[in-house]
Amino acid sequence: MSDFADIDKIFTSECSSRTVQANENGFFKNFYYTIVDSFKTEDEWKNWLKNQFGKLESDEEKLQLLFNDPSVSWDILGTLEHVTEIYRKKDSMFSWQKREQVMKLLKQHDTGNCSIGLDKILILASQAVMRGPMKDVDKDIDNGLTLCLALMTRSEVFFKMNDGLNGLNDLQLAVKCGLPVRNNPDYYAKLAKFYAMLNEEKKCEISIKLYHQLLGCDDHRKKLLENETNDIKARMESLACLMQHKKFQRKPLPTLNREESSETLTEAQKCTSKSLQLVESPEAGKYFIANGEIGTAETLLVEKAKCACLYPKNFGTHCYHCFARLVAPIGCTECASVAFCSTDCRDIALSTYHKYECKYLDMMIGSGMSILCHLALRLVLQTGTPEKAIEEGKKLTVVLCKNSKMRSNEDFFKRCLMTTFLLRCLQKSEFFGRRTTESAEPTSLEMEVGTLLFAYLQALQFNAHEIAETVSSGHKFIKSRINYIGVGIYEVGAMFNHECYPSITRYFNSTYLIFNSIRPHAKGEIIAENYGPIFTKQTLQERQRNLASRYWFKCSCQACKENWPVLDKLNNKCRIRCPDDSCKGFFNYPQDYMKQVKCRVCKKNVSLQMSVNLLLEAEDLFEQGAVHMDAENVNDAVQSFKTGIEIFHKVALPPHRDLHIAQESLRACLSTEGNTFEL
Repeated sequence: MSDFADIDKIFTSECSSRTVQANENGFFKNFYYTIVDSFKTEDEWKNWLKNQFGKLESDEEKLQLLFNDPSVSWDILGTLEHVTEIYRKKDSMFSWQKREQVMKLLKQHDTGNCSIGLDKILILASQAVMRGPMKDVDKDIDNGLTLCLALMTRSEVFFKMNDGLNGLNDLQLAVKCGLPVRNNPDYYAKLAKFYAMLNEEKKCEISIKLYHQLLGCDDHRKKLLENETNDIKARMESLACLMQHKKFQRKPLPTLNREESSETLTEAQKCTSKSLQLVESPEAGKYFIANGEIGTAETLLVEKAKCACLYPKNFGTHCYHCFARLVAPIGCTECASVAFCSTDCRDIALSTYHKYECKYLDMMIGSGMSILCHLALRLVLQTGTPEKAIEEGKKLTVVLCKNSKMRSNEDFFKRCLMTTFLLRCLQKSEFFGRRTTESAEPTSLEMEVGTLLFAYLQALQFNAHEIAETVSSGHKFIKSRINYIGVGIYEVGAMFNHECYPSITRYFNSTYLIFNSIRPHAKGEIIAENYGPIFTKQTLQERQRNLASRYWFKCSCQACKENWPVLDKLNNKCRIRCPDDSCKGFFNYPQDYMKQVKCRVCKKNVSLQMSVNLLLEAEDLFEQGAVHMDAENVNDAVQSFKTGIEIFHKVALPPHRDLHIAQESLRACLSTEGNTFEL
């Protein structure tokens, strides 16, 4: 570790350890100390770590040592033998009980005697769906139709909520899951009601016709159904809720300023604006600069996550695959641990990564491993085969920074030990196919994948992004908060370097990462994002400590070089640019801007009156933007902030209190186009 990280060795070590094991109560901690304690003394352990493990150069050699060196291999292999299936199984009885509870509550609701609202009843109905096994798995309960009946019951809840879209989806899914409908008139009656709710008249008429035929042409009951569907249409029209169904609506992605045919573009260019240029230097590595003038609020990056993992705390609220907020969750066909927003997302997950994770997910969570470990495993699993994982992994690890030369032997060992556990999960889940032995010792192919996992565990520490949503209650901005829902890896997004006064802001749409400029850029200027420590909220000492300990570099951006104060200590008396466009000089805020002053750079006598007046105009625009935000007029707010920020940068230099408040407000406005949720 370099000298600057030594400002707080304990904090640095703790930050790094958290990227391997996030939960101290997990069994990985015991696994680690089992190995350490197998040495007779602490000095013997440190000697082995330094002179045996530490002297090996390659990741493969380090990993191979853990399986081959008798000093550690016996305890490692013995522990790995205990890796087994642990997952939350389906439960027909539980599902049946929840369904019965829902049906009882719905009857109470119809009579006005229900103690809870339909939204709470919906949660119970969704629990019945999530725990219901597929058809014929448990024939002792509901004749093997538990899931189908749970879906039918939940569709009834949606009907009571006037949510025809989700109700119809549940009804149709019940049929796909095996509900017999061939001679079931009640099914077509329900179908007709949902089509009426959705104002789909032709489909409603066809459903009534089929209902009529299955009843032996009973005209009376047909007339009753027609009257009921007409009442439903009238009710929906009066409630004006035809377009208020609760299916999660994904917002459109912003468009990039890129005119070239995608066939001629590199992967990096496909997701970035043509206003960006990727450059490289020995000191800073690869990073982006402006390829021309860039305006404020311009979209610069729209990149889909190479891979993304949902935090376990969000398994019950968000889609496991696309991170959409759940309204009518659909479960995995095997486990009851995760939920999906649609059968499309479920089927993608089950055809790739989740068919391997499924029965070992609770085991992995129980280990206490970090979300980055899960992300490393997912990068391998989603490729489908070991060979494909190796092929794609070689391309990705070349791009991502690992800081291997700065890593301590102990840190290497923890990541290497975690790799043995993840590799064992892959073996047990038959990612490599059916094995001929139960031993955890890897084959040559498994060792290649293990080496890749080891590399990912190093690189993801510095390159992953936390995926977020904005949560609000009653107002888009007042008391809104950011909720982190998962982590993703973005091959291009990871190339944007950090500054404590960033020039771009980010938000997420599903698992897409979007960057927007929050100030104008001249050609050749660095396009920088922020890794967390921002000057308005943390002092220079706090930022340097956090960056050195978490990302292993010392920031030398303008805000750090000039030691800008935090927001609470800022005012609006900023520096004024020299009015001569060809001059790089500036002045401290003048006490009397009516007087001419001499520029120290161009040596000209200049008047600052117009510049100060424009600065005051920018401040007025910031106030107008705030008023628009209070009124939730997002587009007007963006325009006011954008114009004000551009005027400011023409005549003045940061820091400036109102400017930075305006930029944060602009970030909040832009993020309304991404993941949002209203309580």
